[in-house]
Amino acid sequence: NGAANQAWSSRARGIGGAVAVDRQNPNLVYATGFLADPAVAGDFYRSTDAGATFVKSITGIDDGGPFSTVPPIGVDPVNPQTLWFGGRRPHRSTDGGATWVPAVEVRPLTPAPIVAWAISPSSSPPGSVVYLACSDGAVFMTRNALASSPTWDRLDFFTPLPNDLVSALVSTRTDHATAR
Repeated sequence: NGAANQAWSSRARGIGGAVAVDRQNPNLVYATGFLADPAVAGDFYRSTDAGATFVKSITGIDDGGPFSTVPPIGVDPVNPQTLWFGGRRPHRSTDGGATWVPAVEVRPLTPAPIVAWAISPSSSPPGSVVYLACSDGAVFMTRNALASSPTWDRLDFFTPLPNDLVSALVSTRTDHATAR
């Protein structure tokens, strides 16, 4: 609630991970990474009590890894119950992370893990355009993210990115075909 007297408290020991909060329901908090087992980076946790407790929620995640050291969480800005997570294969949840389905065919997109997500708030239908970036610099986009098996197009084949790794993606609010 923004009160100045609130303090951070530890919920688990580990190296770290990504955290996201449902903007429509702040009791729903999501976390990834090394929360329970430092040897397992591909874990996804969800809390329904504003982060007081977390439960591992990996039902349906069939990835095989590797996962990024800090696996990112993609949260649909229009429908925050739709989440994205994965190592080398994107997975989608439409129930706030309770269950997951692979959002690509059996093969991984690249041998490198996913390091960033961007979900377009201006696509039609909302949430249908999703971008992801991998640690090898590959960037992919799907225009049918809500389909049972979305088609992912690699964007950096014909327009090479600068010789840098991608660490974040942002979809513009007005043009679903543009991400930065």
